[in-house]
Amino acid sequence: LESIVLAKLGAHVSALDHIPEALRLVEHNCELNDIPPVHSLCLCLHDPQSVPRLSSYDVIVGGDVHYEPENGKWVKALLQNVLRPQGRAFFADPFREGVEEFFEGLAATEFQINMQRTQVSWLSDSQEIRVYQIKRL
Repeated sequence: LESIVLAKLGAHVSALDHIPEALRLVEHNCELNDIPPVHSLCLCLHDPQSVPRLSSYDVIVGGDVHYEPENGKWVKALLQNVLRPQGRAFFADPFREGVEEFFEGLAATEFQINMQRTQVSWLSDSQEIRVYQIKRL
């Protein structure tokens, strides 16, 4: 969803996922929304050799990516290796266990972290989430 919205707003987008079908859905949604296909990257960030193959980016956006506690390791590696100096990253979190502690620890390194709570609507429900804004110093 993030890829489609950002591309529709005119951003140059690279969509990353380890599930090829997810990237095919992004391509299909680009067609449905009459926007050019986004650059797709199919790789697993749990593989330490994957991150160095990525370009560097000014902005990284992720939805609910901390659904497993060990995902913090690859999120940190991604930010340290891919986010450009002064770049920003945004991650949404539906209050998963350990996420707040992960970002507190990240703030002790080369990143500045801001968190805001917001309400989002999904289908017929509403849910509070945290949105983390990360700035690389």
